[in-house]
Amino acid sequence: MTKSNAKSRNIYLKIAQSLMITASLSGWFGENTAWAAAPAEEPEHVATPARIVALVQRIEQGETFVREQPAYNQPNSIVVLGPTGNGKTTLISFLAGRQINRNGGTLDVGNPLPHFNVGHGYGAGTPHPTSWLDETPGRNVAWWDCPGFGDPGGNLMEVANAFNINQLLRRPNNTKIVLVVGERALDPENDRGTRFLNLLNRLTELFPNVDQLYRSLSLVITKHQTDGFLGGLAAYVQQNGGLLNQRGTLVLNFLVNHADPGGADCRVSYFPHPHLNLAYDYNAEVNRNVILNRILHTGYTANPTINLSIGHAATVFAQRLADSLNRSMVNFIRDRGTRGVVNFFKDRIDHHAGNVADLRVDIAAQLADLIQLRDIVANEAGVLDFANRLNAFFDAHTRVQSTLAATARHLQFLGRVGIQNHYNIGNWFGALGNVTGRIQRLTTAPAVTYAGGVLTLKGPLVGTSDINWLTYPEATRVDLYATNSLIWDVNITRPGMALRAFAPQWKVMGDIAINLSGAHGVDIAGAAATGTDGLPGRPGKNGGSFYGKAHVVQGAQNLTIRSHGGNGGRGQDGGAGAVGVAGRDGDLSKETNRLYPGEGKANYTGSGRAEWGYNRTVVNTIYYNDPGTDGTIGGAGGRAGSGGREGFAGRIALEGVDAAQLVHANGAVGANGAAGVGGLGGTHGRNAGGVLNYSKWYGDIGSPGHPVGGELPAVTAWTSPQAHVARNPVRAASGATPGGFNAGGQIIPAQDALLARDAWLAGYSVFYDQQAGLPDIVPFMKPFPGL
Repeated sequence: MTKSNAKSRNIYLKIAQSLMITASLSGWFGENTAWAAAPAEEPEHVATPARIVALVQRIEQGETFVREQPAYNQPNSIVVLGPTGNGKTTLISFLAGRQINRNGGTLDVGNPLPHFNVGHGYGAGTPHPTSWLDETPGRNVAWWDCPGFGDPGGNLMEVANAFNINQLLRRPNNTKIVLVVGERALDPENDRGTRFLNLLNRLTELFPNVDQLYRSLSLVITKHQTDGFLGGLAAYVQQNGGLLNQRGTLVLNFLVNHADPGGADCRVSYFPHPHLNLAYDYNAEVNRNVILNRILHTGYTANPTINLSIGHAATVFAQRLADSLNRSMVNFIRDRGTRGVVNFFKDRIDHHAGNVADLRVDIAAQLADLIQLRDIVANEAGVLDFANRLNAFFDAHTRVQSTLAATARHLQFLGRVGIQNHYNIGNWFGALGNVTGRIQRLTTAPAVTYAGGVLTLKGPLVGTSDINWLTYPEATRVDLYATNSLIWDVNITRPGMALRAFAPQWKVMGDIAINLSGAHGVDIAGAAATGTDGLPGRPGKNGGSFYGKAHVVQGAQNLTIRSHGGNGGRGQDGGAGAVGVAGRDGDLSKETNRLYPGEGKANYTGSGRAEWGYNRTVVNTIYYNDPGTDGTIGGAGGRAGSGGREGFAGRIALEGVDAAQLVHANGAVGANGAAGVGGLGGTHGRNAGGVLNYSKWYGDIGSPGHPVGGELPAVTAWTSPQAHVARNPVRAASGATPGGFNAGGQIIPAQDALLARDAWLAGYSVFYDQQAGLPDIVPFMKPFPGL
């Protein structure tokens, strides 16, 4: 066997041992079974284990038998009571129209009603209340044949019969009572009629309200041979006091006063002895209707008052039964019941659909209801209330097996027959032990530790919503350890974070995404400095790692785990080239040449005559011309920065989680930057130029407006205006725009190391083993095979 399998088996054993039940006789009747060793020949009142088992079986069989009969829910009932062997079953068969045959001194039923067994003599006949549903129009009544009073089974049968009658009469019903007794029981000469008188005493103890008996009681005397016994017995009782209780005396007198066959309210009928009146036809409808009509003529009593009682010897027996039932209740709760409660809460966890906080609230509310059971009042109503409410806290399997409700009904019955101090609700609740404290642990948040950037959550129930990111924003790794269930109830987005998740059961609540993808590299903003190369983009971050292990997963197909590498950032743009230096414009004031033309003559006519004179004109022409200097060539641009390198996909490994969607791929290389554009060439200096004429007139001969030997003012005129003239081309050549990309200093991401599965799983395994050693924890742990 491998180490892993051996550990798994040991964990199973620890969990099983914490929930172990003891399937033994001591588990049913209590640990102290010294009293149970009584030999078979013990007196009848001694409640030996065999007798207790037989009694419980008979009670439970009778309870089931009665409830399953179609007539059980019929609202109108006729309950037939009387000693065994006195003809109750035969009488009902007769009234039902069944074939009745003489067989010597007895009567046989040719086609018995289902489950009706005829017991001749004093052997037990009908073991449990048995019904015939008379669906004749206008009747619709259930006839119930009940086990006889003074059953020959002794104390055990007396208690069982009382229980059956209790079950039958405690249900809501309209009831008539038919008392059936053989004629010899009324004969004062036959043991002073004690058998019938005792029967009346028992009847009036069972039905203490005499007015209800007046309304609903009929008497059928079977094996009838001689008239007058009933009246004679009444006279005998009157003469000899103390034979009947007060109510019995009243009922006896009532029957005597209503025994006239011709009376309007005759309550007494006779069923002839088979070997005496050979002419009597047991199959004649007329004979049947005489008895039937007298019984049907009586009135119904709604929910008659009953007061169960049993004899002293049976009471001693019943007290021991009550003690045994209490022990069985305690032991059932301590063993199977406690396990059933644990399984109930485990089922609530398994079937919960929602976040872990709501689950804890639900468990807390259920636990509060469970704890309230200890406050139930220990009385007849409380015992069944306790059983039913505790049953509601069992898992389905235990609920089916539970005997609590049946045991509670048995104890209710025993209380009705006078057994005292047997509603031990405090002990029953105490049998749950510390199960409430163990459940309480399910309502608390997981334990949290944080060290070195590692956040760890541990508990029976852990949810992703338990992670407090506000308190631990710098966590670089999260470990989730659960011994029952890990509940994925909220998404997680933590770029590059490592996550470890271990639990026997994972529950995925809806579509859940765990995104550990690495952050994208940063784009380098802005261009590089003038003429310099752009920087490479920042690298993408690696995706975070994920390692998880489970045994059972609910909703795995709804879980998506992403851990892409981050994309590289964009490279920086190269710096633009420097602009060339501009040339100098030419100097407008710079003369390049002067011209001086010669003297000239002019013909001047004055006072009507022409006169020649010698005139002198001085003219200067000034030329300006100064070329501008050349601009310099523009500077070259810087190279584009390379895109940042891609981050690596995170490593993901799952065990026992086959249907989850795993999405992880390397990131993309970042976009390259743009090359810096070459700088513009410098502007060429403009050329300066212009032509200016400067002239002045001197005359030797006068002329109009000109004195002889005089001169005129100087005259200037620009023949070519002085100005700067742009050159073509206007500027020098631009600088170069480079090709290629700058990768200098680029950061290359390193791929993360392989997952250290064994080491990480070992850490959880230590925690799981520690929890398995704690009695208050282990009941709610789930097995984790292969751990």
